[in-house]
Amino acid sequence: MTSQESASERRTIVAVSLGIMALVSITVGATVISESYNTGLNTQRDRLAELVRSRILMIEAVAALDEQYSREDVPGGARAATLSRVAEVHERSAGVGQTGEFTLARREGDAIVFIVRPP
Repeated sequence: MTSQESASERRTIVAVSLGIMALVSITVGATVISESYNTGLNTQRDRLAELVRSRILMIEAVAALDEQYSREDVPGGARAATLSRVAEVHERSAGVGQTGEFTLARREGDAIVFIVRPP
């Protein structure tokens, strides 16, 4: 074997090795980025679901108080009192009206009836 053939073989081995290392690095990098993205997405989804649950509990608590104390005090009864309080809180909440969506609905049997829809 000549020195040219030996040098050519070494270059081929180095090129193949670099290609394999590059492929492995890209695969590992893509996997890490994908897993990080999915973890962040799941965390954010869980946080938003918890926020919705806490808002539901708060609205239910206000509705229970309105049912007890605001039946005749507010035109439209307890439901109107609760809706006006929820709308007021929404208007006073910083950022929600500008960057978020506010929708309020109630369930009637198997149907969802929207009370407040986004603009």
